[in-house]
Parts: sequence; structure tokens; C-alpha cells
Amino acid sequence: LTDAAAGLMLVLALLAMVLWMQRPHDLGFLWMTLASMSWSLRALAYFGSPIRIPPMWFEQFNPLNVLLTALAICAATLSTIVVRKQSFARGRSTDWRRTPRRVMVFMLVSGCAAFVAAEIAGHGAWLARGYAQLCALLLSLWTLWWVGSGRLRMGRWHRAGMVAGYLGLIASAVHDMGIVTGHVSILAPSYLFWGFVLLLVIYAVVSGDYIISTLNRAENANQELEQRVAEKSEALEHSYEQLR
Repeated sequence: LTDAAAGLMLVLALLAMVLWMQRPHDLGFLWMTLASMSWSLRALAYFGSPIRIPPMWFEQFNPLNVLLTALAICAATLSTIVVRKQSFARGRSTDWRRTPRRVMVFMLVSGCAAFVAAEIAGHGAWLARGYAQLCALLLSLWTLWWVGSGRLRMGRWHRAGMVAGYLGLIASAVHDMGIVTGHVSILAPSYLFWGFVLLLVIYAVVSGDYIISTLNRAENANQELEQRVAEKSEALEHSYEQLR
């Protein structure tokens, strides 16, 4: 089952990459590609039998991968689903997304620096893991607030789907933290992987519907333009006949 999920993530990554190559200016597809590839790599690394990297690196890879995937999904949400509308004051953009982008850059740099520092110092690995997981959780909660509060403008069903996906992800993270702290049996299965899979699939469906709606609007606009051109041509021909 996990192999099938990893394959699905790779397919989503491939589709997103193809779309991004057609629309290089739309970075949402690029972020979707990175998120899907990151999580499929996690599945291949953690659900396989052999461990091909040092144990500590293997242990550190999971929280770092969680942080990178959460960052990529958040960036994709800001880049693709949001209706692009900016206002300008005194020649400067007032786009509210500038602050979230700076926060994401800070989380990325500080999270990677924490793992590097722990590796160099030879201790503090658990602090680096805890910091990365905390950043991913805060980022997910923040994005959930953006979506649920209407800060991100999207369709009603798109919003409901994204809220459901993030709630599922956060619930699975809380469950897995319960395993780590001892509040949940250590024999219980981990749900975080499936939480991210659910969110990525929902995001892919929402993005696909967004693309189809955009294409439909463009097609309807072309048909309307063709109809108007035909009506204008017919009116001109009628006027020409009257002049004759």
C-alpha cells in the first residue's frame, strides 16, 4: 500500500512538473512537484527494508523531510490557489504574502542550520528534530488559518477540501506525537505519512479543478469572441448590401 502511495506521489510530481514546464511563471506547480517528490522519497526511505545511510542521518531525515514538505505545500498554496490581486501604495506592493514568504525562508534556513549544527557539535540532534517538527506544525496551523478564515480567496468546495486535508494532517501529527511521548501505544501505526498523502491528493484535486475552470473560462471567452466577430461580420455584410 505504501508503495502504491509513493507511486501516486511520483505521478503527481510528474504531472506538476509537466504543467510547470508549460507555465514556468506559475511557481505553484514547481512547489507541488517538490512536495510530492519529497514525500515519495520519504516513503521509499522509511518503508523499505534496507537502511543505506548512517543511522543518525536516517533518524534526522524524517523531521527535515516533514519540514521541507510542509514548506513546499504552503508555498504551492500561496502561489497557485490564491487569486492574484495586488494593490500598490507609493510604488510599493502591499501584497500580504510577503510576510509569509519571509517566514518560510527563515524556517527553511534555520531548520537546515539546526541539523547542520547538531551534526557538527555531535549532540543536540533531538533539539533539531523537535525544532523542525514544531516549525512544520506551526506552518500547517498558519496555513489552515489562512484557508479557513478566508484570507486565501478560493471556492467554497476548494476551501472545505483544503481545511479537511490540513485537519487530517494535524490530527495524524498529534497521534504520532502521542506515540513519541507515550500517550499512545508504541505498537500503534504511524499516521503522519498518510496525513501528508491525503493533503497532497486534495491539493492536486483542487489545483486540477482550478486549471479546468481556468481553461473553461478561456474557452468560453474565445467562443464569445468568435460569436461577436461573426455577428459583426454579418452586420457589416448587411450594411454593405444596403449600400449596394
